[in-house]
Amino acid sequence: MSGTDTPTRHDETIIGNLARDPELRYTRSGLAVANLTVAVDPPERGGETTFRRVTVWRDLAENAVLSLSKGDRVIVSGWVGTDTWTDRDGQAHAEDVLVARAVGPDLRFVTADIAHPQRRSVEPEPVLEVEPVADDEADEDEEEEGLVQGQGF
Repeated sequence: MSGTDTPTRHDETIIGNLARDPELRYTRSGLAVANLTVAVDPPERGGETTFRRVTVWRDLAENAVLSLSKGDRVIVSGWVGTDTWTDRDGQAHAEDVLVARAVGPDLRFVTADIAHPQRRSVEPEPVLEVEPVADDEADEDEEEEGLVQGQGF
């Protein structure tokens, strides 16, 4: 605990292989969330492989699902959080989860072609249709209104 009695966030970076394909879902409010399971090799030979649960949010989640699949060697960086839940029998559970800030392929083993996905954008406001005006009439209107029709800034 820090002096403010709030836990400090623990940052972590892991390298390993995806144990299964990333799973994408959406929250009720429409936020993308992906779950990854990364098999992390032990730092020393003879140790046991650990399986780390990783949660990925928003655009990063969508990009991870489009880019990665089971068996891919990945690097994940983020902060460690705790996921808590109660099962059907009323038993409380807690599990550490790595909340990803960055996910990518381990370029030691593969090459990558970088593609910038098109982002969803807000639909533009409909344009008001204006009947064409003769050039000499348009000049008079501009002087009177101080702006060109249809631009209304």
